[in-house]
Amino acid sequence: MQTNILNPANNKVENNAASSITSQSSSSSSNPNNTDWMRKHLLAHNDDRHPALYVGTYRKYNNGSLAGAWLDLTTFDSYEEFMDCCYALHCDEEEPELMMQDYENFPREFYSEGCFCERYFDLIIEFWLLSSTEQDAFYAYLGCFGLDYCYGDDIIGDFRRQYEGEFSSEADFAQYLVEELGMLNDVPDNVKSYFDYDAFARDLFLSDYYYDNGYVFRR
Repeated sequence: MQTNILNPANNKVENNAASSITSQSSSSSSNPNNTDWMRKHLLAHNDDRHPALYVGTYRKYNNGSLAGAWLDLTTFDSYEEFMDCCYALHCDEEEPELMMQDYENFPREFYSEGCFCERYFDLIIEFWLLSSTEQDAFYAYLGCFGLDYCYGDDIIGDFRRQYEGEFSSEADFAQYLVEELGMLNDVPDNVKSYFDYDAFARDLFLSDYYYDNGYVFRR
């Protein structure tokens, strides 16, 4: 039987015997059905949405080897299970120093090569649970506010509270806001046409809102 494993150096699928991974895990006691347990965590090579890490070790890397595997983070019930899988994957080393050599489908800010902690794992899963539109908006959110601002206790919650939606321009958002709040409801129609949405938008985005790549966020 063959298992597809991605090489992080060229991101191509290589065919390797399944035993290259599962024979290592067979000696591990982390799960009674080690072979099936390990296989279910491998990233499908055609999956372009699931967040994943390529897990190797510093020892292998320093010896010129990229041996490891792409692990699909959405297949784990907890950070502890993920770490058990990583150590089982490299159980040919007595005390493997794990090396997260590459990442896919989550923000760069949540990636760490040598110190991938539980907080990163939890944030990545929260990010994955966002809709595809929200994920795109979240990348813009990080760009607008910066990593330091976003590293509060509830990053995803803060994002949702500050995210106003997607608009074609700042003026488009200004018009939406005026209509949503009924700001011109008492103004005669022949006067409404003179309202300057562009000028109003400039004032809004000077202090109260950010606009980035079509996404609007409250400051």
